[in-house]
Amino acid sequence: MKNIRNLSVLVITLQTFLVLAYYFVENIQYKSFINFYLPLILLITAFFLLVFIFVLNRKIKAIKEELLLHKQQELSHNELVQNESEHKAENVINYTSIVERVTSKLQTDSKNHYFDTLLSNLSKELSGVQAVAFLFNRKNELFELVGKYAYYSERLIEPIKFGIGISGQVAKDRKMLILSNVPENYVEVVSGLGNSSPKYLLIYPIVIDNQTIGLIEIATFEALNKSVEVIFNKIFEKLTPEIQNFL
Repeated sequence: MKNIRNLSVLVITLQTFLVLAYYFVENIQYKSFINFYLPLILLITAFFLLVFIFVLNRKIKAIKEELLLHKQQELSHNELVQNESEHKAENVINYTSIVERVTSKLQTDSKNHYFDTLLSNLSKELSGVQAVAFLFNRKNELFELVGKYAYYSERLIEPIKFGIGISGQVAKDRKMLILSNVPENYVEVVSGLGNSSPKYLLIYPIVIDNQTIGLIEIATFEALNKSVEVIFNKIFEKLTPEIQNFL
């Protein structure tokens, strides 16, 4: 690359010298000599310029590919570091103790007491400010309210139809959903400080034998991370036999 550049500069310099000599030299013999060799010098110059441009383009392309490869490697490294950090964070969480705290001291004397206590325990673990629970009624094919936590509104909680609305769709899809930036008044919390609207809503389907038999909804002011789904899966894996008794 450097040699081609030097040769190009040399040829262009020679060409310039010949052009200037042609105009300033009065000797006819010298002018004839220049007239003969000038087109040849021009051709050689054009050739070297083309070669120089070709090599320069290849060099630029190689540099771009190298930069792109370096960027991809850097992104892959960052993703690997992030995955390792998330994995370490999950390992730090003591799932056993969380499951024990949530599932202990559940009142089994009635369906409503059972789910009220369960929702209270879940809300304490997740900093929930309000929660409701539904169980599927096979007779009318509706998810009916069976428990609530910190719900003081006079508004009646309607049963949920399978596949209808956000909660009904979660029941159909059998996948947990976390809504962020929940619209104002979608969930309203009443306290001594007045009314406020949580920004996050978790909807978890209780699934047994590939069928959704219940729904848990928890509203929070704090963002929820990926570990929540693992916690819920472990909790309801343990509680499945008890919940089946209430169906």
